[in-house]
Amino acid sequence: MFKVIICLILLVSASVSNAISLDDSKKADILNSPTSERWVELSFDITESGTVVNIKVIKSTHQGVFDKAAINALEKWKYQPKIVDGVAVAQKDMKVRLQFDIEDES
Repeated sequence: MFKVIICLILLVSASVSNAISLDDSKKADILNSPTSERWVELSFDITESGTVVNIKVIKSTHQGVFDKAAINALEKWKYQPKIVDGVAVAQKDMKVRLQFDIEDES
């Protein structure tokens, strides 16, 4: 069994690391693909309280293999609300790309 590690470093210096499991055949397909890139690009909104909502996959590599894991990771994020004139405001159409690395558990 192999694990895929989600790693992300944002400009705001936050980092995330989650693991998902892949079976051997899926891992082999990914490692033998013509591209070594493994990522999911997402759009989302941030509420006035800093919660992430309205997550959508914009683009991803490997036919959506990592989409669900990326969405699950982003759902756990919490932002400090943006303050304008002393009032917390929502932020719309934010974007992020989550990068995936594959590790061998053996």
